Amino acid sequence: KTDLLDPYQDLFEIYHFSDFSDWEKKKIIPAAFVIAGNDKQYTASILAKIRRDDEVFASLCFAADPVAASDNLLLDGQLPQPPVLLEAVNQAESLLKSLKGNETYITHQGRLIKYLWLRPDFILQPHHEWQNPRFYRYPLLEALSQDRSDSFEWLRNLANNKIIEPLTMLDRQRECAYCRSAHLSFIDVCPNCQSIDIKLQASLHCFTCGCVDVQDKFMHSGTLVCPKCHTHLRHIGSDYDRPIENYRCQSCSHSFIEGDVQVRCAMCEKEMQPGELILNEVHSWRLSDKGRTVAFRGEVFDLSSGFDQLDFISRE
Repeated sequence: KTDLLDPYQDLFEIYHFSDFSDWEKKKIIPAAFVIAGNDKQYTASILAKIRRDDEVFASLCFAADPVAASDNLLLDGQLPQPPVLLEAVNQAESLLKSLKGNETYITHQGRLIKYLWLRPDFILQPHHEWQNPRFYRYPLLEALSQDRSDSFEWLRNLANNKIIEPLTMLDRQRECAYCRSAHLSFIDVCPNCQSIDIKLQASLHCFTCGCVDVQDKFMHSGTLVCPKCHTHLRHIGSDYDRPIENYRCQSCSHSFIEGDVQVRCAMCEKEMQPGELILNEVHSWRLSDKGRTVAFRGEVFDLSSGFDQLDFISRE
């Protein structure tokens, strides 16, 4: 689409590249990238390379064509009209100049701070994906960390140190205590022997001798007869009743009202009790006031060593 950007030529100097590798040969740092093409996989590939690149990861990036939902979270949107694009570029360049120690933004924490600083209204959103072990992932965090960090652990450290703040809780889920997968099955088991072979069965209670057993054992030629004392049971409430216990274990014959619940992880196949599951809250996030201060003033905060002591901050 060589003519796509013709309306932009009066405001911008435009360079065309056929692929990211073509751009890498010249390393021209642009005011913004524009990705054109109907092939969503191609667009996703180019976009991922931009966000993982050490030099242009925070650059403005727009798409000329529709992209996959997860890739939208790496974009600055669809290509706007020339005046709107110019305003966005000017704002980003102004914010870039105000960054303290810009050359020190080399770790993935620093990359995120820089990315968010250049986008004052940006909201970090998760992408729901059922194939993912945790049902959610943060594509931007995966790209900026170059896939070297667990996104949720990274977010926890950032939030604990008040670099980012939660905006909206999108989901609350329980995860495996061993592998943190959210792909779990909940199984009712016998509270006596833990067998999964339990059945819902109607039971009867004979008032004459006190016998309690499954209803099938009371059936005799179409009438109810106690299998123990052989009394004919004609009237419920006077001859017999139905006990509350309505489950029966096929392994140990234990009768019970409610079974125990056992949790099984579909990923690691470990079993656990519901109380052992880990609660995980899924939020959208934004840069906090403290995070903006880090970017603008380059101040060093007393943070835990688990957060690499914010080693992206200039110590000038």
